[in-house]
This record gives sequence, structure tokens and C-alpha cells, in this order.
Amino acid sequence: MMLFLVIIPLVLITYLEGKPLIEGKKWRELAVFTFLMALGAYLSIGQTVGFTIPNPTPLLERIFRVEF
Repeated sequence: MMLFLVIIPLVLITYLEGKPLIEGKKWRELAVFTFLMALGAYLSIGQTVGFTIPNPTPLLERIFRVEF
């Protein structure tokens, strides 16, 4: 049941936001939107079914570390 409460909004948002991009032939924006929605869906569904989602903070700290 909880999984459907995650999937239904994802499908609705994808339809409402993706349809104008397709109609306007904005292919690059559609590609970015699709990637971000797929990533968000993966993380949301994974968290709902109990997967351990890794913390991105250590990776981001290594990438953006500024040393003087």
C-alpha cells in the first residue's frame, strides 16, 4: 500500500510536467527531467521498501573540499 502512495504521485508529476516538454519538443529539458525523476523515483521507492540509502555527504565533502 505504501508503495502505491509513492508511485501514484511520481506518475502524476511525470505526466503533468513531461507532456508539455514533449509537445514543445524540448528534448534536452526532457532528458534532464527524466534523469532527475528516475533518480528520485529510485531513491523514494528504495526508501519505501527498506533499502539502505547511502549518505552522500562524505562524497560531496571530498569533491568540494577547498584547501588553502
